[in-house]
Amino acid sequence: MINLDETYNSYKDRFFKHFVSLGDPKLPGKNLPAEMRYICGTTSIKYGDTTIDMAYYMVFLATDYYLYNNKESLDRLSDLLDSLERLDEKNIGLYKREDITGVELFSTCTSLLGKETFNGEIINDINLDSLCNDRSTYDPSTFAYATKRNIMSQDQFWHLLYGLKMVKTLIKDPLIINKVCKTTDKFLQYSLVKCNQIIKYPNGEKVPRGADMRVFAYGFAKAGESITDNKIKYTKYLHWWNKPLYKVAIWGAEILYRYLNDIFKLSLKEYSYRSLGCISNIWSKDSKYLPTLIKDFNERDWYPHFTLSHKIIYNSDISSFNKSKLEQLLLSIPKDGKIQRYKDSLIHYVWCVDNYLVNPEYSHYDEWQEGSYNGIDFMCLYNLYKIAYN
Repeated sequence: MINLDETYNSYKDRFFKHFVSLGDPKLPGKNLPAEMRYICGTTSIKYGDTTIDMAYYMVFLATDYYLYNNKESLDRLSDLLDSLERLDEKNIGLYKREDITGVELFSTCTSLLGKETFNGEIINDINLDSLCNDRSTYDPSTFAYATKRNIMSQDQFWHLLYGLKMVKTLIKDPLIINKVCKTTDKFLQYSLVKCNQIIKYPNGEKVPRGADMRVFAYGFAKAGESITDNKIKYTKYLHWWNKPLYKVAIWGAEILYRYLNDIFKLSLKEYSYRSLGCISNIWSKDSKYLPTLIKDFNERDWYPHFTLSHKIIYNSDISSFNKSKLEQLLLSIPKDGKIQRYKDSLIHYVWCVDNYLVNPEYSHYDEWQEGSYNGIDFMCLYNLYKIAYN
């Protein structure tokens, strides 16, 4: 076993000082992790797919409490879960991605002007035209949200389900478990049942991205049953074809999303890996997808946390997983913080993205903005490694 506790504690202090504003979960912007700071030499703070960042923030806090019995982490986890519920403005299971104060224009890159120490008051955001793309105009007639873009799609929630399952596995506090089950149930009742697997606004309009859950609906349902200890049978709300469609997706994942992508240069973006990796890890003890996940890391450096999580949840056999390679990867983390120096970096390429655990297939020096990243991926991966191999 390697020991990076000193580096871990340095990243932890850095994160809470510079990347999250702690406080009352009822207040907008509180307890939402920022993705990066100092973009291209500016003083800006970037928020993007914040609910995905929240999923890994959950894992970080849960593993930190599990390993070190840190009561502060448990309290912050409780506030984080309450903050997630704050993003469900109508309390129906339809969550915003973030609620940073002052947003009038929204894109997948919302920039917040920051100070040297961020753990204070949230201040009004600015949107940097030179850094933000795919921008939508504020439309007050669209539900109650800032824009159509500021709404979760299914990829946001399959990461959240992963985070919620890890919290449920590692934390035994009944209040935390109740919050985990409540959030899971609200989303699945709304998306699978009320919306019939097509995520929509209350007015019936489909959300603009990632609305169609039909391919992965069976996985979502089984994940929900796993998290809620089978107290709610979400599979009873599915169509007869959901299960075979999901099974075909798993069976065809390696062919469709790996080899064909390589051969024909398809722009599939590995969404199947993300969804199947998360969902398979959550509900299936005898996951037929686990060997593919192990192979993905051994051959491509992809998604090591899914394999470690499967070991932690089910005590599964991961003897074929390349532990030595993972240790070398962890040892390569910059000791002074994750900083992308843009095309001129000596840092291991996997640490040159906003979150290696979410976007390993896009780990390249020249595809991400220069700046300082929050480091949640390293902290999660190091803690999962310690738990899985303890």
